[in-house]
Amino acid sequence: ECHTDPNAEAKCTNLGFICVDPDTETLGDWLCMCRFPSIGTSVLMSNPTPPECKLDECVVHGDICTNAGQICTDPDLLQQNDWKCDCVLPASGTMTAGKATCDECNHNDETTCLSDPLCEWENQPMAECKKKIAVTAI
Repeated sequence: ECHTDPNAEAKCTNLGFICVDPDTETLGDWLCMCRFPSIGTSVLMSNPTPPECKLDECVVHGDICTNAGQICTDPDLLQQNDWKCDCVLPASGTMTAGKATCDECNHNDETTCLSDPLCEWENQPMAECKKKIAVTAI
């Protein structure tokens, strides 16, 4: 019906959705779907309600995080621009809509540094930890 009923096609496309007819043999079963990469489908019927489109922004932006060795999370699939890159433990740090700056030092305990997978820095004094991080960053 999406192609044979101009009203069906127009109802969906005018709202920014795609018209889909799951069974071309059955009349009145067309529906509106969200455009990729969003997901969501309207209620079946010839007068559908607009779908609630959900978008996992990590599908679109996740490479920014994974390329930095971080994890992408999207806390609310209905909200846009709220995806985050989170550092992998033992590092800490997070950034909304971008790559995080990861901190290897444990700021819950101002006297020690977390272990680093590349070096044996575990339980070093904080000042020593910061020196070693600065030297390796050069």
